[in-house]
This record gives sequence, C-alpha cells and structure tokens, in this order.
Amino acid sequence: MNAPVKNEPAYAAGLAQREKHNSSYNKNLAPLYRRVNMLCNKWNMSRKDFEQAASMWAFMHRDCAPQAVRIMYSGRPSFYSEDAKRLSLAFLIAYTEADDRLKALGTDGLMPSEPVNARECWKIALHLVGGAL
Repeated sequence: MNAPVKNEPAYAAGLAQREKHNSSYNKNLAPLYRRVNMLCNKWNMSRKDFEQAASMWAFMHRDCAPQAVRIMYSGRPSFYSEDAKRLSLAFLIAYTEADDRLKALGTDGLMPSEPVNARECWKIALHLVGGAL
C-alpha cells in the first residue's frame, strides 16, 4: 500500500521549506510590516503606493547592493518577485531610519555632511528579511 502524496506546485516548494526551517523569517517580518504601516500612516500613503515607492527606491540604489540583489532589480518594478518587493520595503525602512538619525545629528536643518550609506542600508535590509536570499 502506498502512502498518499501531497502534490504542490513547484514554486511553492521552496517557500514552504524556507518558512519551515528559517526561524528568522517569521521573527523579522512582523516588525518590518509594522514599521511599513507606521510610515504609511505618517506619510499618508496607501500600502500599494508605499510598496511601489520602495521598489523604485531600491531600483535607484541597486548599484550599491550586493551582486545577487542587483539581479533581482532588473526590469520593470511591476515584475519584481515577492522576495524583491519584501527586500525593497526593508531597504526603504533602513534608509529612512538612517536619514532620520542623520538629520537629528545635523544642525539648523541643513543636509548632513555625509549622505546615507546605501551599502550599509542594503546589509541591514538583508538582515531584516532573514539573511541571504
């Protein structure tokens, strides 16, 4: 007698494995989406508009990203994968928080002497979404 086999589409198999074995996946996404919702409220943006803005911001700064990440941001933003969209949200969160901190250190509302380091923001974003993709 053969045991029943659960057939899943090929694209779902990798995601199920990652969710099952990557403990940081669930721990990091809830705070990330909480921050996204707070910024949406602060900037009076819809979630869709925020995601589109994050995708464009990531596209603009893809040259500072690691090689594996650069490939994710080639082509039209509407065709980005869910992983790329999630990473772009994390990147925009890291970038805005770094910019806010630099502005707090600046004087008289002038631009800080050093702009935000996009390479470091990509590292933080990768950490926020659970490491290497």
